[in-house]
Amino acid sequence: MKSEDQINKIQTMMSEGSDGSLPEISISFKDSESLKGAINYLVVNSQLDSEATIWDKDSEQDIALETLSKPNLADKLTDGHHILLHNFHEMPSLGLGIFSNSISIDFRVGSEWSVKAVLNLVELLDLFKSRFKAYKVQLDEEGIRFSDSQRQEFNSTFL
Repeated sequence: MKSEDQINKIQTMMSEGSDGSLPEISISFKDSESLKGAINYLVVNSQLDSEATIWDKDSEQDIALETLSKPNLADKLTDGHHILLHNFHEMPSLGLGIFSNSISIDFRVGSEWSVKAVLNLVELLDLFKSRFKAYKVQLDEEGIRFSDSQRQEFNSTFL
């Protein structure tokens, strides 16, 4: 369980100074089945863009996400795909980037990151570690959006 102070620090980081940036949280998994389980969990519990498409390697064409069942969609999402997740556990929209052994979740900094939304994000990241064998959760920020101490504070929350 995270302390109230940790939650408040994360909430301040995520809510103050909406500058249009999209920081990323990277989550690395121990194996491909764990990665697939985490992707499936996110997809099944989110609303997807109705006009979004992905490249289907089998048919060699773009296919609409809405034509796939959500569990089937997790099988189609592979390294290099990026989709938007809406209405996931009362959080603002999240971007989901998929890589060979990890995912990245990007988010827009802004006032919609309430304490409840941050708590839900923290619970999600903890779930990745406990249920889906995530071994590394970290705030990846290459720009100047967050200070080194803020990044370290966030990352140490999930050690």
